[in-house]
Amino acid sequence: MPASDTNYERWRTESLLRVEPAQRLTVTELLEHLWLNEGAVPDVPLDTPSIIVSDEEAFREAMNAHSAQLTKMRLSDRVVMLKPVSKAKNPILMKRKNMFKLSSFLTRNNPTPAASTDGDRTRNDEAIKSLRDVIAFCMLPPPPTDGAAECSSPEEELQRLVCHAVEQNPYSQRLKEALIKQSWDGESFAGSVDSRLLAKDIGDIVKKM
Repeated sequence: MPASDTNYERWRTESLLRVEPAQRLTVTELLEHLWLNEGAVPDVPLDTPSIIVSDEEAFREAMNAHSAQLTKMRLSDRVVMLKPVSKAKNPILMKRKNMFKLSSFLTRNNPTPAASTDGDRTRNDEAIKSLRDVIAFCMLPPPPTDGAAECSSPEEELQRLVCHAVEQNPYSQRLKEALIKQSWDGESFAGSVDSRLLAKDIGDIVKKM
């Protein structure tokens, strides 16, 4: 392309980018420009639809060949075989199997688990009952009985109930702390007892058992 034509087309391109509408080259003017239309090729008619319609038998053969080719390309159905549960390596199934084995082992080595559980439950019930006896005595001490010289005093009865509670709850650190606040020396109270505070502290222990 000559230099003059290049400069001219550059000017045409720049005219498309003008800000002023009056100076800007429109799309219609660009499409009608001689430089773009020089050596233009006429439209090529597409005869494919008419050819297909004119020869239906050939079209049908092409469709059959296409279907046959798709059938060849299709993968055959795979036969899926599931493993038996006894041979499966599923993590959940293995965990259940191990738990069952452990349970069977414990059952063989501890033939009386139910009796042991019942014994623990009985001891726990006795421990709670001993604490509740102390709470009941602190909240509602029995009235003194007239003419009963052999009956123990309220202080002695409270000490007896506390000793029994300590025997039933030998590992309760909270019980020991509650009794120490009331000057308990292991066998008796060295001073006066705040019955309401003692009942409250022991009640908190019972709630968490």
